[in-house]
Amino acid sequence: MNVVPGATTFLMHYPVSDKPLITEVILWDAKDFEIHATKELSWLNMNLGALFMIGVVNLFIYFSTREQTYLLYGTYVVFLFLSLLTMLGVATFFDPTRESQNWALNHGIFMFTGFTMGFALLFSRQFLNMSSYMPLFGRVLLLCGSFSIANAFLMGVHASTLEIAAHLLNATISTGLLLIGGIRASLRKYKPAYLYTAAWIILLIANIHICIGYAGLVEWDRSIVRNFVVGGVLESLILSFALGYRINLIQKTKEIETTKKDHYFHQMAKVFYPHQLHMIQDGKSLEDTMPTTPGEACVISSDIIASSKIQHVRAKEFFRNVFRRCYEEMMGGYDEKDLQSNAFRIKEMGDGFLCSVGYPFRAKSENPANDAVHLAFKFQQILVSESAILQQPEPVTCGIGISLDSISGFYPEFGTKEYDLYGRAIILATRYEGMRKFLFEKDATSRSTIILQEKVLREPRPLAAGGFFFN
Repeated sequence: MNVVPGATTFLMHYPVSDKPLITEVILWDAKDFEIHATKELSWLNMNLGALFMIGVVNLFIYFSTREQTYLLYGTYVVFLFLSLLTMLGVATFFDPTRESQNWALNHGIFMFTGFTMGFALLFSRQFLNMSSYMPLFGRVLLLCGSFSIANAFLMGVHASTLEIAAHLLNATISTGLLLIGGIRASLRKYKPAYLYTAAWIILLIANIHICIGYAGLVEWDRSIVRNFVVGGVLESLILSFALGYRINLIQKTKEIETTKKDHYFHQMAKVFYPHQLHMIQDGKSLEDTMPTTPGEACVISSDIIASSKIQHVRAKEFFRNVFRRCYEEMMGGYDEKDLQSNAFRIKEMGDGFLCSVGYPFRAKSENPANDAVHLAFKFQQILVSESAILQQPEPVTCGIGISLDSISGFYPEFGTKEYDLYGRAIILATRYEGMRKFLFEKDATSRSTIILQEKVLREPRPLAAGGFFFN
């Protein structure tokens, strides 16, 4: 065809079709067309390249974090990129044959948009936590998304009128579902849903704009295609920000939960022993974490003599330090695997305490009586050491009773389950400690006293009697 410069030339085009066609014909000279094509391709490369990178980056993030939301979103963006390539005719540059063009326009465009819609639905279901907050709505999205992906495979091979109609109907319904899901999530104050909803509205506006352009309801212009591409890129960028915001929100929630859990276990450690906490974590009941069968143990009953007469300004500090250090001695060598320790604190009173050696924790040696006597000496040494801060004219002394007999652990049948011990060993140790008032009436407060059961004395042990009376 020859076109004479400066002259008016009429080009007659007679398309044959039973459908309405919109054809735009623009004549360029070679130089102007080259400039125009360079600008258009640069603009397309910039936008489509940005879209492709968004998808790839999110897929890489998935492989680093294994967060499924990134996988679904990255896959969605990649298929959106392929859909735009096909719709804009860019894909035919790679294979400009008629067969390639026919497949792209009759099969590829429907296949890629089907995959795009399917993964958009699956991503939205995960992103908006529908399984927790909107389970029924989430199942509907899962059904529509699965159908869209399955139908996309079919359209890639054979895009029949029925399959295309099903695709368009599903896409229309799914678009509404995506917006409804975003609005519902926004109404429950889920902040990432605000960005999510805004992103889908932008893409919906771009889709409506290009659809009415194709339908001839508005004057066709190249800006319609540009707006459509920009809408897709903006939607992906906003969703990327929303996804990042969601992940940060999840991370902060996990940190808060971890802090709460750490605080919880720290407080629980004040009530339970470490082995109890670990056993409960493993699914054991509280009643199974401590022995409740009958056993035998040495029980120590210790009492600070004439404690009510200690009126020093640092008296509270003195008592606190004594009981703390005595408890540390009891828990010396605690082994949660073998359930072993120097002693078990049964009870602590205002100026004294009860502890057992050999039950419920195993003794450190094969001779609990010997361990109990040595522990009693350490308790007295702690008392002497800490009483130095009081600078009392009279020494601060203690009375200790030790017995070796039967003992058992138990949990109450009703109410708060607090582990406790009972048995003859506890009763005897308490009585022996109280006997000092009658046995050593004159010296009951002048020095520390330990009273041993005869059964304890029979056990082989090295005894150092400095500062003690023995009976």
